[in-house]
Amino acid sequence: MSAAEHCNELGLAAPAEATTRRYHDRPFQVLDASRFAAALRSGISDPNLRSRPLHGAIDQYVDNIEVLGSAALRTDALVRQIP
Repeated sequence: MSAAEHCNELGLAAPAEATTRRYHDRPFQVLDASRFAAALRSGISDPNLRSRPLHGAIDQYVDNIEVLGSAALRTDALVRQIP
């Protein structure tokens, strides 16, 4: 079972199509997990929690090898990103 199918099976949100898509014009198939994040976020009832910004993994917005290779620098980068 794929991660997408598992997410749908959990029933935490409205099901999203569990197929992959092309990554822009490149020959790669990706999940496009933002669909699942949006579905899950719509199920959050706490307005304070729901208003928080979405954050993914650090390597989605940091591409510096020195930062990614250092726990202290990664933590610093994360702290700076979270309001």
